[in-house]
Amino acid sequence: MSEQPVLVWFRQDLRLADNPALAEAVKTGKPVLALYILDDATPGKWAMGGASRWWLHGSLKELSENLKRHGVQLILRRGRAADVLDAIITASGADTVYWNRQYEPYAIARDKDLKASLKSRNISAESFGASLLFEPWELKSQSGTPFKVFTPFYKTALKLPPPRKPLPAPKSIVASDKTLPGNNLRDWGLLPLKPDWAAGLRKAWAPGEVGAEKRLKDFLAGKIGGYQRGRDIPGEQLTSRLSPHLHFGEISPH
Repeated sequence: MSEQPVLVWFRQDLRLADNPALAEAVKTGKPVLALYILDDATPGKWAMGGASRWWLHGSLKELSENLKRHGVQLILRRGRAADVLDAIITASGADTVYWNRQYEPYAIARDKDLKASLKSRNISAESFGASLLFEPWELKSQSGTPFKVFTPFYKTALKLPPPRKPLPAPKSIVASDKTLPGNNLRDWGLLPLKPDWAAGLRKAWAPGEVGAEKRLKDFLAGKIGGYQRGRDIPGEQLTSRLSPHLHFGEISPH
C-alpha cells in the first residue's frame, strides 16, 4: 500500500523557491501532490480581469513545467475550493494539506472554514506565511489596531526581529505515484484569442518564476540607483516592475 501523500495547494505563491508550504511538504519525506484551483465560486472573491487571466496562464504553465522536472504533476481543477479539495483528498488518500496564506477577507473566512472541516476529519491542515515580511498580527498600533499611517508602521517594523531568510527551492521532491485527472490549462480560456490583444503584454512581460528573478536582477544591477529620484516620474523606467510577479507569488518578498 502506497504512503499517504501530502497535498500542497498552490494559490498566489506560484514558485518553488522560498515556498514554505512546499518546503514543509518536502521536509516530511512523504509523496507530494500539487494542486491549483481556479475558484470562480467562492463568495466575495473578485473576478480577474483579462490581463490577470493572461498572466495566470503563463505563470501556471511555467510552474507546471518546473514541478514536472521533479516528477510532480500540477493538478488543475476548476470549482469551489472546498469541493475540489474534498474530491482530491478522497481520490488520493492525502492525510495532510499545506497552503500559504492569503489575507483578503473572503480568503480568511474560507480558509478558517476549510481548516475546521479538514481537522474534523482527522486531516492535518496547516498554513504558512509566504507573501509578507511580517504577518498582520505581528504589527499593531499601541491601541491594538492595524496601522493607518505608514511612518509609525515603519518605525514599529524596524523594532521587530529581522524577517526570516528565504528558503531555497527543493533539490528533489518525492513525487506521488497517484495520477489524478485534472483540467487542461488551455481549456480554462485564460488567453485572449478572438481578438488576441496580448501582443503588447508578451513583448513587455515574462510571467513566471524565471521572469521574476530576471526582473529583480535587472533592477538590482542598475535601476535601483535611480529609484529614489525617478520613482515618481512616469517617463523614466526606474521602478522594479515586480508588482505582478509579487501578486502571483512568483517571487518572495524575503
